[in-house]
Amino acid sequence: MKINKIHFYVLLMFLFPSIAFAQFDSEASKEALYDHANDMRVYLQMAVKDKLYLINGQQVKYAEKELDYSIAKVDESINIIDLNVTEPKIRSQVESIKELWKKLSAVATKDFDNKEFLKVYYQVNLFDKMIYDLADSMYVTYNLSDKKMDQYRSTQKLRYLIQKVAFNYYANYLGLSKSVSHEYKKNIAEIDAFIKEKSNMLLNEDNKDELFVRIIADWNFFRANLFHKDMKNIRTVFSLSTSMDYKLNKLKESYFSRIAE
Repeated sequence: MKINKIHFYVLLMFLFPSIAFAQFDSEASKEALYDHANDMRVYLQMAVKDKLYLINGQQVKYAEKELDYSIAKVDESINIIDLNVTEPKIRSQVESIKELWKKLSAVATKDFDNKEFLKVYYQVNLFDKMIYDLADSMYVTYNLSDKKMDQYRSTQKLRYLIQKVAFNYYANYLGLSKSVSHEYKKNIAEIDAFIKEKSNMLLNEDNKDELFVRIIADWNFFRANLFHKDMKNIRTVFSLSTSMDYKLNKLKESYFSRIAE
């Protein structure tokens, strides 16, 4: 499988229309608020990956566009959650998230080197943990523990891990941190386990989910590229992380529509 540059650019244009005119509803259901919290983790990791690529001059044209998009998506989710959350405990979490995001988004477009990036990355991990805790609070407080949520939650986690692994791959290539290298292997193993489980399930289904069949094929190709270290593979890993998220997001939306019924 080869990611054609023209096709990848078209995908980016489709994924990231003019951000300046992004709009959102001021009212959202509890399920939608939970979805926004999960989306924030995905787009945060996407932004981190994009920033590392930009710092090191890789996939600049694509990474710039995707970084703008991912920052806008985090902004959008925070605004929607901020407008709709009233529960005291969750409200407190939202205020802390808003405060840290204000600091992180202010430096997101600034120029800095890999050493400075790692300093910011520690703050990003804290922010990621805060979002995870927010989503967990929503899940419990809003009583969302429904079996219909299982596929949705698994897909959101897979989106998050794909972006994380794409970042881990390049960070590991650059030799940035031993902790990143450990995290890298752990995340690959977690995706492998999920894909294997899903593959076995699909073998026993008459009506296979064709979109997930393509996602499994993408992961196998993606994974193969993770064990090589050259510029060609760096570009391929970046491109696949974008195209896989597009498919996974479509899958997530189909699962979410069933939850929201």
